[in-house]
Amino acid sequence: MKIRTVKPEDLWDVAKIDNLSFKKPWTFPRFIEQYETNKDNFLIAEENGKILGFSISNCEGLLMLIAVDPNARGKGIGSKLLAATIKKLRMMGIKKVFAHVRKSNKKVIDFYVKHGFKIEKELPHYYSDEDGWLLVKELD
Repeated sequence: MKIRTVKPEDLWDVAKIDNLSFKKPWTFPRFIEQYETNKDNFLIAEENGKILGFSISNCEGLLMLIAVDPNARGKGIGSKLLAATIKKLRMMGIKKVFAHVRKSNKKVIDFYVKHGFKIEKELPHYYSDEDGWLLVKELD
């Protein structure tokens, strides 16, 4: 498996993974916008030409999305994407990485905590139907 920067032809597969992974997925134009404005922080996990997952962060250190194809979960792909994203942000001089997570999403909260994130504060009404948590990881 390799991790690389997104290409335009990846966007349909990314949108498909997003739709399979999230209660309220992004619209396809939002992925196009990220490709056009933020492609250096839009990473793809790929193996044998198949997109297995992706991550999108921004230049302020916010991890906007990270998702793995449901058929490829449990193989460490999310951890590798997160590590590559953190490495990229660290090289940009970012000192803290942030993530927003639904309070009910215990699996994702546990994933971030396992990778050194701490719950910093509650985000009331962050999602249209639920509160969230702000998780933070200090970078060396």
